[in-house]
Amino acid sequence: MSNNSLPLLCHYEAGHAAVARHFGLRLRVVWINPTTDRGQTELSAPEQTRLQHALILAAGAGAEHILDPERAALRIAATMDFIKLRHLVSERMNKRLFGKRPDEGWRT
Repeated sequence: MSNNSLPLLCHYEAGHAAVARHFGLRLRVVWINPTTDRGQTELSAPEQTRLQHALILAAGAGAEHILDPERAALRIAATMDFIKLRHLVSERMNKRLFGKRPDEGWRT
């Protein structure tokens, strides 16, 4: 990781933490490892709703994008969060619209 990426990583995890705290959720730990360009925001208990979870996931990438939109697009963490977000939304939509689990696929 370059020293230039450290602010992105810090803002990324801070984005997750800030939104979780906005919802009144308790944080267990927020950590970053500049050597591996990884971090994590852990809640004390998994008490968030699906909507809160989705917004917490999106907040990390949003914070990165505000700090540096050009470089943020190059980081994999935001992409991974949006994949998780897509899965959450897809799971919810499948259940509501089709009464199916995500692994059963969409009806045509």
